[in-house]
Amino acid sequence: MIKYLQKKLHLIFAFFENKFENFSPIKKRRRRKKIRHILVLFFYVILLYVIVVIIACFFYLSSFSTVLSASLKGKANLDVAIANIKSEQYTDAKEAAIRAQGQFLIAQKEMNFIHSSKILDQLPILSYEIEELYNLISGVEVLSRALTQGIIFIAGLRSDLDLGGHSNYATFTTLEKSKIISRVYQSGPELNGLRANLELASIYFNRLNLNGVLLPFKYKLLEIRKNVDLGVKTLNIAVPLSEILPLLAGHPNKSTMLVLMQNQDELRPTGGFIGTYGILETDEGDINRFETHDVYHLDMPVQKLVNVVPPDPIEKYLNKKWYFRDSNWSPDWPTTSRKVQDFYHLENNLLTGKNQINNFNGTFTGVMAISPNMIIRLLDVVGSVNIGKDVYDSKNFSKLLEYKVEKGYMAEGKPSWQRKEVIGDIVKQMKIKLFDLSLEKFPEMIAAIDQGLTSRDLLFYFNNPVAQKAITAKGWSGEIKNTSSDYIFYVDANMASLKTDAVISREFDYKIDKISGVSMLKVRYNHEQAVTDWRTSAYKTYARLYVPLGTTLIKVEGARTEPITLIEKQRTNFGVLINVEPGTSKEVTFYYKIPKAIIDGDYNLYVQKQPNSRVKKFKIDVIAKDKVKSLSQILFNNASSRDNVIEKSPLTEDAFFQFNK
Repeated sequence: MIKYLQKKLHLIFAFFENKFENFSPIKKRRRRKKIRHILVLFFYVILLYVIVVIIACFFYLSSFSTVLSASLKGKANLDVAIANIKSEQYTDAKEAAIRAQGQFLIAQKEMNFIHSSKILDQLPILSYEIEELYNLISGVEVLSRALTQGIIFIAGLRSDLDLGGHSNYATFTTLEKSKIISRVYQSGPELNGLRANLELASIYFNRLNLNGVLLPFKYKLLEIRKNVDLGVKTLNIAVPLSEILPLLAGHPNKSTMLVLMQNQDELRPTGGFIGTYGILETDEGDINRFETHDVYHLDMPVQKLVNVVPPDPIEKYLNKKWYFRDSNWSPDWPTTSRKVQDFYHLENNLLTGKNQINNFNGTFTGVMAISPNMIIRLLDVVGSVNIGKDVYDSKNFSKLLEYKVEKGYMAEGKPSWQRKEVIGDIVKQMKIKLFDLSLEKFPEMIAAIDQGLTSRDLLFYFNNPVAQKAITAKGWSGEIKNTSSDYIFYVDANMASLKTDAVISREFDYKIDKISGVSMLKVRYNHEQAVTDWRTSAYKTYARLYVPLGTTLIKVEGARTEPITLIEKQRTNFGVLINVEPGTSKEVTFYYKIPKAIIDGDYNLYVQKQPNSRVKKFKIDVIAKDKVKSLSQILFNNASSRDNVIEKSPLTEDAFFQFNK
């Protein structure tokens, strides 16, 4: 090593000699002597550094050797554990995982000793590599611990329930289903512990730069990091679902849910017009009953007997009376859920004779709302369903179903009263497919449910306060958000415009002047179909803009009616009627002044998105004395920003971001 460095030193010296060969002899000798002294000094500094590194490495050689040996043994045991999992040999898998965890624990202890070294910490290159190895070994040790927990959980589940040989839920007996639901109900603490370890492993793996000594393993480690993050995400969904699903499945008590099917092409405040409703009764994992009915089978027989005064916009632009089908007027889902149950009981109690189709007048466990987008997600998981000669899949579901219930039933010779029976047939087939789903497909189903809950294509409300609290904590309750920041929630309600929302898109442009306190929200409606058909017409919507409590309206431009200001759920809202002709665009602009306390200091904005509203773009521009120093896009993924402007295209879910001074 020393001879090698001396050789390199002579080469460098020769290079500088050639560079200065045109100088005068005296100057040349002086410069040469000075350079020689510098290079010699440099040589000894490098030599000293190398010697220190060699001594330090030699001192920790035993620890490095232990780390390497234990890590290799741990990996070998992990490979055995994974192989046993694939072959469903869970006892052997558990034993191998425990051995792996023990080996990685040994490696981690030695790595902690090396990592805490004050000597190695003074050697920048070496300390960087040690930091990488420390994070890797720590991450793998926690991951092996999580794997052991997962195997023990699955092995215990199979052992306790004696479920060997079953491949899907449909093959379980009633007793086995009851055991499964009970086990899921009790699994919260175990799943929380597993999630905590995966989250810790994710922290370690995300610290890795994957350069230097780990560069050859970069893509393998990136794959592990991706899978760990996916595991965390899955458990973030699974843990709250473990509290909710047993209740839906009828454990510990029988469950009866009121199910609403909201048509997103006829937009209403909570996601769509209630065209169909159903009653889902479950008991210890078995579905005892799931019937669906056309909403008019409930409303029409009692229309002369119901005398509920509707909200003003419904009375002016839709109906003089308020019925079950229009009961989702509040965009606050818990409020709507309670109102929906009230209407059900009111109208159901008035049904007599052959019109009494529900045969249920008890207390509901809760309310569930589903939009066609949620059905489409589930069809992506379970595959297509066959109803007669028709094949419904994720690509044609919405249009084919719409045609069947609006036009196709006439060609089949069915009376209009029976036109929505096909929905019940689809539900039955999907129930069979979901129950026949293999265990390997469960992660896909959980991901589909998560997407549906996040975008609010699937909404739950429980009359049980504990269950409702779990829904709210996860952000799945669909309530009007209570935030101290600036707030925008723009809500459309289709006022007899057929299924025109299928061809309506929106663009939002929001400006907030922190100096004057004046806000401007411009909403651009695009009617994307110039020629109307049996599904579409000119668009007529009653729009409400929900803003912070105490906001003062200045004016509204572009609306058909004068604005009405109301207070709901500690929010001020401004309501107007808007018309958009086919094939045109319409801009409606709200000018208002929000309370000063909201815009003083750092500025935050929460944008709540209406379920199933198609928003192509959302842009915010903050006008301030100085440029904002930083932007925190907490729920504003895939957004572009410049100066004090952020643009999100499209807006698919709620968004929250911060402008920091």
